[in-house]
Formats: sequence, C-alpha cells, structure tokens
Amino acid sequence: MKKIIFFVMILVASACPMSQASEKPKDRLRINLRKDLPPLSFLNVDGQPAGFLVDMWKLWADKTGQKIEIRVSAWKDTVESFKNGSADIHGAIFFSEERSQWMIFSQPFYELSMCVFFLKSKGVIRTIRELSGQETGVIEGTAHIEALRKNYPEIKIVPFDNIEELIHAAREGKIRAFISSSSSVSANLNRLGLTSAFESTDETLFARKLRAGVLKHNTALLTLIDKGFDSISDKELADIESLWIQDPEKHYYKNAHLIRLTDAEENWLNHHKTVRIAIPAVFPPLMSLSEDNRFTGVIPDYLNLFSKRTGIKFEPVAASLPELPEQIKTRQTDMFPAFIAIESDNFLNLTDPCFSLSWVIVNRIGDPFYRNERDLEGLKVSIVKNVPIHNYLLSKYPRIEFYTYDKPSEALKAVSEGIADAFVGALPVVGYSIQKNQIANLKIAGSSVSDDFLFRFAVRSDFPELTSIINKAISSVSKQEHDEIFHKQMPIRYQYAAEWKTIWQWVLGIGGLFGFFFGISLLWNRTLTKEVEMRKQAEKLLQVSLEKYRVLFESFPVGVSVTDKDGNLIEVNRESERLLGTSATGRKIDGLEWKIIRPDGVLMSAEEYASVRAFKTQQLVENVEMGIVREHQEITWINVHAAPIPIEGYGVVITYHDITDRKQAEEALRTSETKYRAFFETIDQGVVYQDADGNITAANPSAERILGLKAEQMKGRTFSDFVWRIIREDGTDFAQTDYPSMISLRTGKEMRGIIMGIFSVSKADLTWIRGSAVPQFKLGEDKPYQVYSIFEDITDKKLAENSRKWEIKSLTQYSEPHKSVITSEYLGVKPLRTAVADIFEEFVGKYEEWMELSLEKELFKVDNNISTNLQNMAERLGFFYATPRDLVEIHVKALQHKTEKLSSRKAQLYADVGRIMLLELMGYLLSFYRNRCVGVTTIRGTSNGKKA
Repeated sequence: MKKIIFFVMILVASACPMSQASEKPKDRLRINLRKDLPPLSFLNVDGQPAGFLVDMWKLWADKTGQKIEIRVSAWKDTVESFKNGSADIHGAIFFSEERSQWMIFSQPFYELSMCVFFLKSKGVIRTIRELSGQETGVIEGTAHIEALRKNYPEIKIVPFDNIEELIHAAREGKIRAFISSSSSVSANLNRLGLTSAFESTDETLFARKLRAGVLKHNTALLTLIDKGFDSISDKELADIESLWIQDPEKHYYKNAHLIRLTDAEENWLNHHKTVRIAIPAVFPPLMSLSEDNRFTGVIPDYLNLFSKRTGIKFEPVAASLPELPEQIKTRQTDMFPAFIAIESDNFLNLTDPCFSLSWVIVNRIGDPFYRNERDLEGLKVSIVKNVPIHNYLLSKYPRIEFYTYDKPSEALKAVSEGIADAFVGALPVVGYSIQKNQIANLKIAGSSVSDDFLFRFAVRSDFPELTSIINKAISSVSKQEHDEIFHKQMPIRYQYAAEWKTIWQWVLGIGGLFGFFFGISLLWNRTLTKEVEMRKQAEKLLQVSLEKYRVLFESFPVGVSVTDKDGNLIEVNRESERLLGTSATGRKIDGLEWKIIRPDGVLMSAEEYASVRAFKTQQLVENVEMGIVREHQEITWINVHAAPIPIEGYGVVITYHDITDRKQAEEALRTSETKYRAFFETIDQGVVYQDADGNITAANPSAERILGLKAEQMKGRTFSDFVWRIIREDGTDFAQTDYPSMISLRTGKEMRGIIMGIFSVSKADLTWIRGSAVPQFKLGEDKPYQVYSIFEDITDKKLAENSRKWEIKSLTQYSEPHKSVITSEYLGVKPLRTAVADIFEEFVGKYEEWMELSLEKELFKVDNNISTNLQNMAERLGFFYATPRDLVEIHVKALQHKTEKLSSRKAQLYADVGRIMLLELMGYLLSFYRNRCVGVTTIRGTSNGKKA
C-alpha cells in the first residue's frame, strides 16, 4: 500500500510542473488568421499577411514584447491547426457555446455583422426570412451556422470553404444567396469585378464581437493576451482601422469611448445589471442631495458617464462618511466614492484614480496669508472629520488645535464666525460652499504641502470584475469630459474658445483695481483714522477682487503667465505648467533652456518669441504658433498671445492655448493627402474627376495614357467636347447623357462595371474600357458636388475575346452541311452527333479533359501523353467512320463548354491549345484511313438499300 501511495505521489509531483509549463507562453507565439477576410486579414500580392487584424497583432506584440508568427490560411485550416496544437492563438474568432467546450476567449476587439448577399439577376431579397426552404451558403465551421440553425431552422444551409466559393456558387445557381460579412464580401466582389452583379439586404444579422481564442487549459496565455489588449488604446486601433477601411462611416472605432470587456467582465455584467453605491450627501459640488431627493454633483455626473459606457445602472443610497467601510464590509453596498483615508483590504479594492483634488487653507479676510500648514501650528483649525487631509494633519502637526465637523459648510461657518482661525479642505468644495452659502468674509489664504488627493472608488473585494470595469470606464473619460463635469458644477464657467480682449480686461482691470484700492488704503491708514469702516469696506472689496483673480488665474483652461520688468516669469498658472512641461517660475522668457520650433520645424530664436516681442515693443502680439520640444522629442504646440502690463515692476502677460490636437490633425491630413496623391499618380487604372456640371477637374497619368489626352487638355471641358465616338458593346453610340459619370451626377447613384469603346482621333484607334462612376456628396446635401470615374483598358482582352468568338463561329459554320458541295451526308454518312449521340458526347468529354492536360503541358512543361491519347481517339473515331466535320463538331462543343464561364485571357489559352489538338487529331485520323486503304465512297457501306 505504501508503494502505491509513493507511486501516486510521484505521478502527482511530476504532473504539476508539466501542467504549469504548458500554460507558460512560448518564446514565439503562432497566431492563426483567415486569408479570405479582407480588409481584416488576407494575403497581399507578395503572399504576406496583411490587413487590420495583422497590424493589430503586431501592435500587441510591441506592447507585450512577445515575439509572434502570423499564419494566414483558409478558415477551416485555421481552426484545425489551432485545435491540434500547431498554432497557439486563433487571432479572430466568434464566441459560441460549442467552442466554449474546448477553448477560452479574450476580451473583444472588433465587431462584425452579417448580411444576405444575392445575385441581382435572380431577383431581390429583402429579409433573411425570404430564404425559407431555399439553399443558402455560409462558410463551413463558422458560428453563423449555429445561429442560423437556432433562429432560422427552415433555411437549407450549404457550407463552403471560402467567400470566393460562395460568390461563384451564387452565380452558378447552386445557392439562392449567401451570408457573410459586408466588408469582406465587398472586397472580394471588387477584386473579381462582380460588384455590380450582387446586392445585399439592408438588415444586419448576427452582429458579434471578434476575440482571440486559446485552448481551454492555457489560462496564462489568455491573461497575457488580455493584458496586451488593455495596453492598446482605442485611438491606436482607430488609426490602424483608418488605414484599411477608408469610409469613416464603416469604422467600428469611430466611437472613441468604446470599452473592451473580457469574457469574465461581460459575464459579470449579465448577472449584475444594477450596482448599489453609497454616497455621502454633504460634499457639494462633489456629491449632494437636491431638494427633490436626487443625487447631484461631480460624482453622480461621473457615474452617469460610466453608466452610458458600461450599461451598469447605479443605484445611489445616502450614507455618512463613517458608515461607508462598514456598509461595504457587510455587503450592504457594492461601492462608494472613497473620499476618506482608506486602503485596499480583504473587504474592498480601490479603483484607479478618477481625478485629483488640491487642499487649500481658508481664513477670514483681513487675516494674514499662510505659506502652508506649518503656519497653522498653535491655531484653531476647523476640518471635516475622516477626510484624508484630516488624518494627514493629525499625524504631521500635533500642535494644531482641531475642531471637527460633519459638513464642509459647518466647518467654513466656524471660521466665518470666529470660532476657528482657519479651515483646510478641497478647493472645489471650498469655492462652491463659499458662494453657495454667501460667506463673504472668507478668502483662500494658502495651499497645503500635502500631495493632491487622488479620488478613487472603493469596490467590494468579491467583485473584482466590477473593479476592472470601473477602471476601464475611468480610462475612457477624455480630458474634455473631465473639464466639462467640473465646469458644470463649479461656480465659474469656462469657454474653450478664449475671448482675448476679455482676458486682458480681467487681468489688467483686476490688477489696476488692486493698485487703486491698495493706494487708497495706504492713504486712509495715514490720514483718515475717522473712516475706519470705509477702509475695511475697501479692503474687503480688494480681497474679493484678489480672490476672483486668483480663482480665475488658477482654474482658467488657458495657460497664463506674468513676468516682471526684467522678463522673469513670476506667476504661472497650472495650465501653463502643463503646457510648458515644468514649473517655469523664475525662468527668463528668452532663456537658453527653452527649445522651441516654428511650424516649419526650424528652431525658433528667442527674438521671435511672442513674449519677447511684446516685452521689447510694448505692443500686443497675437497668434504666434510655437512648438515646445520636450524630452523624447515630444512636441506640444501652442498658440501664444502676449501683451505689456502697464503697471510699474511688471513686464508682460502671456497666454498659451493648446493646439497640439489641431496640429496633429493637420499633419495627418497632409500625410493622407500625400498618400492619396501617390496612389492617384501611380495606379494602373485611369481616374477622372468631374464637377457637378460634368467639367473635368483632374485626371491621373493612367487616364492620360488610356484616353490619349493630357490632363491640361481635359481640365475645364466635358467628355462631349472631344472629337471622339463612344460606343456600346453592340456597336451603338453612347449619348452624352448616358455616360456613367453623367448618370451618377443626375441620379446620385454609383454606376459599376460599364464597358465602353472609345474612337479617339488623337490615338486613331478604338480603345475598350471597363469603368465605374461614383458620386460624392457634401455633408448634409443630397445632390453630388462631383463624381469620379475609374476605368481600366480592356482592349487586349476584348480583342482576344472577339478573336475566340470568331474562331468558334468559323468552325461552327464549317461543321454545318453545305448544299453547294458534296458532303458525307450526301454520300449516306450521318454526323456522329446524330448517328451515335452518346458516343459523340463521350468523345466531347474526353476532348475537354485533354484540353485541360494540354494547357498544363503548355504552362508547366509536363508530359501528359496527349499525342498518344489523340492517336487512340483517332483510331476509335475511325471505327465509327468519323469525318473531319465530326472532329470539328467535337472541338467546337468542347471549347464552348470549357470557356463559357472563363475570362477572355484563359478562354484564349484553351482556344490556342485546342486548335493544335484539332490539327493533330485530323492527322491521326487521316493516317488511320490511309493505313486501311478505305475510300470515302465505301466508308459506311450502303445506305437506304444502295451501295456507297
């Protein structure tokens, strides 16, 4: 028994490391993607993987530092090689219940919806339900089969290996329609030149999220995959998507606030539609309870935003600050805003910071200003109990005498009434409470040296998925959205488009007011002792003005800096520090430490700075664009205004407006235009643009080559202005109003796959083209403002096709009986096709096979014994007394079968090898008759009782 236990322990010990090793990601991960899913994944002209998904996985590899190998193959092969372990990751797959039995899925990163595609000539299909009882194609092994069988069991499903097979099957009538993704089918139809032959229904079917998949045991790899996707921003994915999908309306990432959730997070959301959140209602404007019992403030506004992003319904419950930890510990609530000193523990987790709060010191107007909390030692300080700054001050400054209150308004009132000397609290709470409660005798007297408080949410520890969902919601909030929430709740309103004249009036006016009242107060202090009350009133007005200036200066969404008379920066607001990249106080405006460039990228000299120019000329300098180069060559672009300050001891006031986003957009536009111009100039197809009146505005070099005219000759003229004749395939003339471009301008609809023959005087020849016309619209207008036509030269294809048709027609005519000459039928010999029809069809089938082998021999230089086969066929034909006419009929019928659905080029190849086969077959038949000395008049004996 001991031996058995020992043996089992050895097995367990040896199995555990193997299991762990199997889950450890490899040095190089192999990722499978489909090859027939353009523009998401496909093989490019060089046979290399390309598309949105390929670029996305390359970015993932950069983020994780993981080496990868991307394999692109048929859908069926991607699944099989993944299941047998030849690949580590399936790079794009839908979730399904069946697959979840043997694989696990990452968070979604893209969404695809399906459409029903059908051949126009077979009639319109409006909804999928019209396919009831009809054969409908889908890609074999995809999740759509499972969804179709569940939701539309009456549809007859026909599986195919790839999208191209679906398209050909629909053309050949093997299926009534097929279901696949719109973008991939459109790309394949465009490549095959069949865009105009197919349409799709307007309804969207089976909208599903694409995910990565790994085998079920490989949880470590799945964690790595999700971690990598978490590090990729939506903007990065949107940039990749725009490279592969040109139409912004078709972009999945056009919504910049998408939140990508893991399977675990989505599953959690499906079971928790409502989340309880305890909110203290005593901290306006952060959070408060309105008169109609609604929670309002900064925190509820953030929760409303999170709700839109995640679908969570937040159910607020009023609670006091001290109750919050106990409520989450006993699971009476699911989360709360952590406006208290708290750390993650066994009962709760903290989210990432949502925003930060600065701590300020408040006292009465007339009392001194404070540098920081150290100046408060020995004083009476009111404070809200349990907030983070309370614990910090208690531990750092024991000599301060604290008066604690439950509400900020009560603590501020204690200072206003002289019960306490000062109050320490959060800046937005202070500003809101002073104005809301009209406490006119208080001012902001200083700031705390304590770090800004990073505001987070506390979430119950048994809901880790909720923590990660809230983190993703927080990270999705843009700077503009943060600002809008705070501007909405704060007493001062802001505008992003700054009115510079108003700014100068505020800054200079407040500064002038400061100087004015300061002088008056000095005069009154010295000479007018009887008017103390008037002096106090003036001081009060001065303090109010100063506070307005301070709040405006610090919270203004535009950078503002002030210099002294020597050009040293003496005041810099927060936005300035952010834009300039450092605390610039004390620096000179023309100092060597600045690295600033012009819009053209050339280093800007100090004499060109707006501030320096305004300082030297004592004049307003406006709209100077400057790029501040930071470390890692990151550039912040700003628009700068500077104006002299007409007060002794001061230099200039400078404002900075962040225009980085605009500059980046301009650069992206220039790059896009360069790419477009390169594509326009080098594409093999001709491209011509016409305005709303049909006048040509642009033409590329390929259009010049195909049409035989220079772009300068075409510009400003219509196609009807040129001396040429344009015909249809049947030889009839095109009227000007029937030109594809003119129809598109008139109807606003695309014209696809139109074939036209152009007799050009300049080329003195007929040129055949196949082209399309696409109208373009301005936003909000339903009439095109221009149209572009794209066309290719198909003259060679057309000539080859006509040559083949002529050859078949000639041979057919040769095979028909001629009454003017003696024929084999006149001599009593009937054609094989009527005398022995089944044998004739057998010969046709064999002849088709040998045409295929003969083409292989010609293309790949392989020996397929064609001559031997033809010699054997000739001997057998001889036994049936075949004539040359019979051989021609076999050749013509086989050639028609073989080429009826092929391109002109491939059909011509079959015609060429078939012609050689026919001559060789005739030679062998002639040799057969010669060897047996058989004359024409005795070939088939007697007919109708007569001897031949």
